[in-house]
Amino acid sequence: MILPSIVHYLNESVDVDKLNPVLWDNGKLKEDVKEALTKIVDEFLEHFNIELNVEDVNIIGSNAGYNYKSKSDIDLHIITDYSSYPADVDIMDELFNAKKNNFNNNYDISIYDLPVELFVEDSNSPAESNGRYSLYNDEWIQEPEYIEEPEVNEELYQEYVDKIKAAEKSPETISDLIDEIWDNRKESIAQDGFTGEFNLVFKKLRANGLLDELRQAKMDYTSDELSLK
Repeated sequence: MILPSIVHYLNESVDVDKLNPVLWDNGKLKEDVKEALTKIVDEFLEHFNIELNVEDVNIIGSNAGYNYKSKSDIDLHIITDYSSYPADVDIMDELFNAKKNNFNNNYDISIYDLPVELFVEDSNSPAESNGRYSLYNDEWIQEPEYIEEPEVNEELYQEYVDKIKAAEKSPETISDLIDEIWDNRKESIAQDGFTGEFNLVFKKLRANGLLDELRQAKMDYTSDELSLK
């Protein structure tokens, strides 16, 4: 049962200079949260047809820092050395992405209503994050710093809302728009970190369900194209 105080917290917009109290207690991951995340990782690893050489499991992103929101994902990254496998790094990247997409799409897992998003990360190419916490060692690898998050560029946000609505009517443009959005986010983070202009737009699109809506439209169109009626 979730306590009323936590329910109230989860329904609020949050932007404070402290770590998410649902997950953290005095800078340490809460024991019940750690145990739940470990079980999720174990379940995920059972879906692999090859043995994954796991170096660590890290929590990164908004919930490993101060700029989280009430519904921010818990980004759980399984760390492995892509070059240690008997295949090209790009092939391994495709395989790991397919596996994590399948798992994330088939399971609706949350910790106190916070969605859990799994990802396989190459230890030779670490993802950008203000904070990084080791689930296995139960300690900070990189302690986060509080950075005041700027306002979302509402004009740019609305531009992409309009693009998404238009793309949903045109299956030919959906894949291109998905690639554009993710490429722009990656570039924004690389240039300006997680407070980058487009990353903030991306987070608002995701929080409002527009990215899920776009992916669902793509799947629906593909299903129709592959069906004989």
